[in-house]
Amino acid sequence: MKKIIALSLPKNGCTGGGEKQANRTWEALERVLKRAGYHKGGLEKYKASGDIAQHMTPEVNRSQSFQVFYRSLLELTGNNCKLL
Repeated sequence: MKKIIALSLPKNGCTGGGEKQANRTWEALERVLKRAGYHKGGLEKYKASGDIAQHMTPEVNRSQSFQVFYRSLLELTGNNCKLL
């Protein structure tokens, strides 16, 4: 049975941090997961993103940039409801 991890990554209040900000976020996520016993050999971003996505509810994600991305996908696909 997989552990449930209460994840609290630090927020630095920056917006538009680009690649440098994204790298710090992944590093913080990797530390949390390693402490919980996951990804001991290093975080594989593509695998972690797929694992995380299975547990997301996109329409209630609080990230403004994610909501812009999500709405754009909905518009591009002509879908007015949740993407499957």
